[in-house]
Amino acid sequence: DVPVLVAMACDPRPDARAHAAKTLGDIAADSSTTRMAIAHAGGIAPLVQLVDRGEVLDMRTSAARALGNLALRCTHNQVAIMRAGGVVSLVRLAQECACDTEGLHWVVYALANLAASNAENSSAIAQLGGISMLVHYVRNGVPDVQKIAAKALGILAAHCPENSVSIAQAGGIRPLVDLTRDGAAEARRSAAAALGKMAESNAESRMMIIGAGGIPPLVALAQDSAPEACRNAAYALGNLAARSPENSTLLGEAGALAVLARLAQAGPAEARGHATKALEKFAVTEASLQMMLAAMGGA
Repeated sequence: DVPVLVAMACDPRPDARAHAAKTLGDIAADSSTTRMAIAHAGGIAPLVQLVDRGEVLDMRTSAARALGNLALRCTHNQVAIMRAGGVVSLVRLAQECACDTEGLHWVVYALANLAASNAENSSAIAQLGGISMLVHYVRNGVPDVQKIAAKALGILAAHCPENSVSIAQAGGIRPLVDLTRDGAAEARRSAAAALGKMAESNAESRMMIIGAGGIPPLVALAQDSAPEACRNAAYALGNLAARSPENSTLLGEAGALAVLARLAQAGPAEARGHATKALEKFAVTEASLQMMLAAMGGA
């Protein structure tokens, strides 16, 4: 029962509060209806308090997971969590729980869900130092943390364009390129998506990604067997092209045109549309047309 669990989150007994945080997190994952029911029952404020002042780290990260699930595709809850001080508390907790891999995953997960399609929250996370922290975890985290940190950076770049500049200034491009090339499978996909979001936002980011050696790992990822990997890589390659003759030539010489043409023709269904859109972003030059025709003839 939601009201009972919300009341338990304020219980003076630590074990009761810990149980409430975990159970609210579990049921918040079920449906948007449950997420709204928890919010309407007053569940957000006590969960933020547990993130901030829970007696043990496990209680705090359980509350973070609950907030992350409450924020999932729910603008109302994103705003309510922000107003209750949740963004500040989560950024602080993410800086404090580096040694708890599972807990850190849930804290970064919550920040990513709070930022999704929400420019105000994205800006707040950046202003609180969240970008440099996430770049650190992309560079130094275990694969699961790298994956969710890269995803969070992509979300921050997508919904607040100036964050792309901040990510670059924090040294985030090189670790994302390295992760796209050398990371675990899911982390590579998240890193490619983040690079795609950054490339979409401004020309400076595009040039920095290219300069950091970002084209070859994206071309390689576009040939992966996983549809999501192909889709994310195609998206990033198209945004790097950005109808620039210079960028299009560099991409073509690295094999991107040929790979995208084959992907658009015979790739996984989930990736074909993204590959087609990516090809449309290439500048039309005689060289690019020759590369495209050669790729299509050989497909």
